[in-house]
Amino acid sequence: MSGAVLGVGAGLLLSAVWAFGASDVALALTMVFVGLIVAVTFGAPSWRRFGVAMLFAAAIVAGVIVLVTV
Repeated sequence: MSGAVLGVGAGLLLSAVWAFGASDVALALTMVFVGLIVAVTFGAPSWRRFGVAMLFAAAIVAGVIVLVTV
């Protein structure tokens, strides 16, 4: 559950940065977030569910915001 909560926050943050046109900052922030998910998912097997929940929640929130704003 905590991974999903963090994922929602990350999805909101990422989509907000992308929506306001700061593409260089958005790309850097996205890469940091992707690196965090990869590290948590593959580096700590006991945290895999956390990392996957964070990834899916962020993707869903970002996708919904993109669909709503386009």
